Amino acid sequence: MEGLLFGIGPLDPAAFAAATLVMGSASFIASLIPALRAAALDPAQILRMNQG
Repeated sequence: MEGLLFGIGPLDPAAFAAATLVMGSASFIASLIPALRAAALDPAQILRMNQG
């Protein structure tokens, strides 16, 4: 597995920090988009539509 790292040590703290930052950013953006869409809706109107 070390041959696939291309100059990065297996316990390199900068690599772990970068990976954590990239994965955290991706999950934040993936959850932010549906949350913003849901926040833009009027709850009373949605409830009236579902009682139909």
